[in-house]
Amino acid sequence: MKKAEIEERLKQYRESLKTMEADRWIGEYAEDATVEDPVGGPVHAGHEQMRKFFSGVQKGFKLLDIQPEMTVITPPEAAVRARVRAVTVTDRELFFDLIATYKLREDGKFVQMRAYWDAGELAKKLKS
Repeated sequence: MKKAEIEERLKQYRESLKTMEADRWIGEYAEDATVEDPVGGPVHAGHEQMRKFFSGVQKGFKLLDIQPEMTVITPPEAAVRARVRAVTVTDRELFFDLIATYKLREDGKFVQMRAYWDAGELAKKLKS
């Protein structure tokens, strides 16, 4: 894949996450893809495990709007530093930073996503 194609796939990925539609988000991934979010937590392999993971996310959040601040693309991989605007199911808005890495297949499907963010920091924001 070329850089411009990966940039477009990343944009589509962010939009799929923003909609919080499980099927759309999972459809971005290859059947055997892995998601590690956050890094150091469980690795969710395949669509079935990703669906369970995303169901848990949906229980707490109704919006995750990823705003990239810096993107580095070295096909077929990319790294993105971003600010995330999150809205909880109780309409609470909060922000956190992340760095995510992605690997894509030639057909544009994601085969790996790893998200680096501070779960402790987010938990404190949710409690305050």
